[in-house]
Amino acid sequence: MAVTTLEALLAVSSYPIPRRTIETIATKRAVVLEGEATDDVIKSSPYRLAVADLYVWLFFAPNVSQGGQSYSFTEAQRNWWKKQAMAIYEELDDDALSALQGQYGYMGAKL
Repeated sequence: MAVTTLEALLAVSSYPIPRRTIETIATKRAVVLEGEATDDVIKSSPYRLAVADLYVWLFFAPNVSQGGQSYSFTEAQRNWWKKQAMAIYEELDDDALSALQGQYGYMGAKL
């Protein structure tokens, strides 16, 4: 049985990524979710950018417990997703790279 593009994107992680998140990313990247995830689709720039966007989403995803199952990520896992996303953005010359390059954090009470 053929795997759809939606199923392939859901398989990026066992973390419960909301379907709406994947639909939004697919719309942004012009990826057809109902189609078959052929080799050409998986190697395409839009699909690879959608995967990078999911890696970014996972980088920021909270640790959760749902239905008796816990999902928590180590700093190393989060950094791996960031590194992979940045590599894809850089290779495909995508503007989303700038979203991961900034430094964020608490700067004090007088901002």
